[in-house]
Amino acid sequence: MKLFDVLKLNDPSIDPNSAKLHLACWNGSDDPVDVFRHGRFQEWQAWQRARNFERPQIVSLIQMRGGGQRWLFAGCFDQKGCARHPSHPNEWLYQTTERSSTESLSGRLIVQYQRQGRNSYRNAETIADELLVVELRDKRVSAHVFTDYSEVRLSKMDLDLIVSHQSDAWVEALSSVRGIYVITDTSNGKLYVGSALSNTRQREKGGIWERWSDYAKNGHGGDVDLKQVIAANGIDHAQKHFQYSILEIAGSTATDEDVKAREGHWKRVLGTYAHGYNKNLEADVDHVV
Repeated sequence: MKLFDVLKLNDPSIDPNSAKLHLACWNGSDDPVDVFRHGRFQEWQAWQRARNFERPQIVSLIQMRGGGQRWLFAGCFDQKGCARHPSHPNEWLYQTTERSSTESLSGRLIVQYQRQGRNSYRNAETIADELLVVELRDKRVSAHVFTDYSEVRLSKMDLDLIVSHQSDAWVEALSSVRGIYVITDTSNGKLYVGSALSNTRQREKGGIWERWSDYAKNGHGGDVDLKQVIAANGIDHAQKHFQYSILEIAGSTATDEDVKAREGHWKRVLGTYAHGYNKNLEADVDHVV
């Protein structure tokens, strides 16, 4: 079934001839899937470098990760006018209102479309016949689902959402283990390697969850090296560019000293003393093996 046929079942006034189709993709700074997940898509979309939405309706699709043919329906919006952006006078800020008639489909409807070229703003009638609905998910896209430690790759926005929601699967998985993790600065490829030890603060939830909850609060988690990065670049840098992954889970018989030794090992393997954000070489000398 075609996308606009589905939308018209909910709202007959939606018309491809009156709609601008927004094909939202990774722009080198923001992943619109993450922006949508965190409830900021309408605000994010409203800020444009040119007058891209000069039609009364906007139908928004977000390219799913991997850059393929699958797109997430992100809503239908009424365009209420635009003005120069107050902080960026060469850019534009649109006023939009999401239509409640299609809100139940937002974040659930998956569309198949093979994008031709790089144009992200199309008059909807020109490609309406190519937009095929292939899936209607039971639940709206939200935080990442935990699958396996080896597959964890969270943006700072993902981490903030998981911590704020106290997502059960993530709490159970991360609070039950100690181990070594890596924070990647995607703006420059620099790494920070850290470790999660035994619960030293008598918190209800320890392990990696305890450490990562600290990062969700302020981006640096109290780590001196990361404090310097954020002091120099601002918290927005962490929000946009920090990514969290797990390198190694400690065995049940490993001591905290064993975990610290493995942390030092990974710092040397990944070169984070010389080329990353770990500058505490002296603190790890005792763990060289």
